[in-house]
Amino acid sequence: MRYRSRGRVKISTIEDIAKLAGVSKATVSRVINHHPYVRSELRERVQAIIDEKNYVPVAVAKDLRRLQTNLIGVVVPNLHHPFFGKLIQEISNILKEDCYDVVILQSNYAPEREREFIHYVRTKKLDGLIFTTLSLSIEEVECVSTSGMIVICNEHVETELISTVQFDEERAGYLGTKHLLEKGYTRIAFCYDTLKSKAQRKRYKGYKKALCEHHLSLQQEWIFRNCYGLKDGKRMIQMMQSMKNAPDAMFTGSDEIAAGMIMEAQRMGICIPKDFGVIGFDNQELSVMMSPSITTVSTSIASMAKHSIILLHKQSQGEGVQRIQLPISVIERESTRREEGHVSYRPLTVS
Repeated sequence: MRYRSRGRVKISTIEDIAKLAGVSKATVSRVINHHPYVRSELRERVQAIIDEKNYVPVAVAKDLRRLQTNLIGVVVPNLHHPFFGKLIQEISNILKEDCYDVVILQSNYAPEREREFIHYVRTKKLDGLIFTTLSLSIEEVECVSTSGMIVICNEHVETELISTVQFDEERAGYLGTKHLLEKGYTRIAFCYDTLKSKAQRKRYKGYKKALCEHHLSLQQEWIFRNCYGLKDGKRMIQMMQSMKNAPDAMFTGSDEIAAGMIMEAQRMGICIPKDFGVIGFDNQELSVMMSPSITTVSTSIASMAKHSIILLHKQSQGEGVQRIQLPISVIERESTRREEGHVSYRPLTVS
């Protein structure tokens, strides 16, 4: 891949920034160089104008046309979730064939961290960025779309300036919940990591749509947040045991969470899937190693990685913005393979 400029961009000078901010050139210089002795309100005002004008210091700007690092940054919220670890591995394997290396950038869902990562592209410390999570406004990212190659994957954003790759998350939430309903479960819980993610919000929307179609009301006490892994799955099973009207199934955000639920349920003498149904997400290897094996929403992480790299390559060739939506499906396994007509160990209480 080789980055090609997509039109001439007027580069502001330090004098321009100083004039717009109403400060001296020395103050602008101190802000650029992260000098500690600048009042916070001045720093914020100057930095806002620097960001708005896409200002790059002259020492860096003179090399913009020829500098290439052969580094692509991959922005992830964290590395706790197996999905992101697998996605980074797939991206890295593909880029290695193109003689590119991956720089892992953890944001922890913090906009200020993502703002720093964008600056790496603007100042040519990186040739491009792949966002697998996005807390910044899309407008901030669009402002640097001419400074380097940028692709957003896994997140759902509306943009005409940046290429995107995404799963149909709303359909995933809908199909997973519908599968549980068709298996006879009627009190279905839902868990997520954070609703800061638009992808998670769309998945939640699909879950609610399936409930609505079956004339079932949403129970807020059955919605669990901040769920990431095995221990969270165990925690939810424990919490449900104290509920008067406990769920009889769970739509989880990952196979790892589902595995934690199954392990704790078995320890407590709850039979999966007879008494409680569990559906995972991502079709990880863990889903077939568990006993019972885990029904899961299948997504192709390899396909997401491949299409993200393809879109980066197309940008380097000056091609236009594209939007790719990847298919999903439900793979039925033992964790929801319930006998027909079975009633769960806690019948639904009808008021």
